[in-house]
Amino acid sequence: MRGWRAYLAVAKPSMVLANVLTAAAGFMLAARGRATFTLAPALLGTALVAAAACAVNNLTDREIDRRMPRTRNRPLATGTVSAGRAMALYGLLGGAGVAVLAVFVNWLTVAIGTGAFLLYTVGYALAKRRSAHATVIGALPGAASVAGGYCAVRGRIDATVVVLFVMLALWQIPHFAAIAIYRGDEYRAAGLPAMIVAERMRATKLEMVLCMGAFLGAAAALTLVGGAGITSLVIAATVGAAWLALGLRGFRAVDDTAWGRRVFRFSLVVMVAISVSIGVGGILP
Repeated sequence: MRGWRAYLAVAKPSMVLANVLTAAAGFMLAARGRATFTLAPALLGTALVAAAACAVNNLTDREIDRRMPRTRNRPLATGTVSAGRAMALYGLLGGAGVAVLAVFVNWLTVAIGTGAFLLYTVGYALAKRRSAHATVIGALPGAASVAGGYCAVRGRIDATVVVLFVMLALWQIPHFAAIAIYRGDEYRAAGLPAMIVAERMRATKLEMVLCMGAFLGAAAALTLVGGAGITSLVIAATVGAAWLALGLRGFRAVDDTAWGRRVFRFSLVVMVAISVSIGVGGILP
């Protein structure tokens, strides 16, 4: 992988897309069908800041990436892209993202984006090398985009944005735990305590199920606080209940690796579904 494709890979496009998707959902919920020119700069700024954060993460994790089959061919791990060039480019992109949010959106969104950037690139990066519970820290910056999208419209913190943030944070924990389960051998080889769950598999499954159940509660809370209507609740509750049922089957799973892969894949369906449910929550009854 060379040229512009290598630099694009450093930014982890799939993660950037996920951040843009949830930011758009939060924005649409807050806008409630009203046309506003702020959407484009809000999503552009979010994408640029997220790309910069992913690039920094790739830089700090390049030694770890070299020890894992799945990641050993990443551009920074192989040296295809130099650390200096990557950071110069994504430093400019991150700065541009902050500038776009500051000029065309609002300072609250800047604060949310900057806080998520620092928590992901510093807090989570340090914690995952030292703690088996670092995924909880990683869930916080992962949930920030939906809050940023909402606050791009409202410009304040209210009960709705708090519930949105909690919903996305709760989604993150089972999602990344599932990755740790089905890729356990790779993380063990890399020496990452945050992602090694074989020695505490039952406790990890219990944590996942509890978060799935709490996610359903948060979906109900979003309707109770007036943030979204019944349609949003029905969508989120339907996919959330199916996710929880799949999680509960883990206690009887014969092959944890296969089960973890199924949970991971279905969690992606959940993320798309809840983004849709959030986005239409302010428009449909």
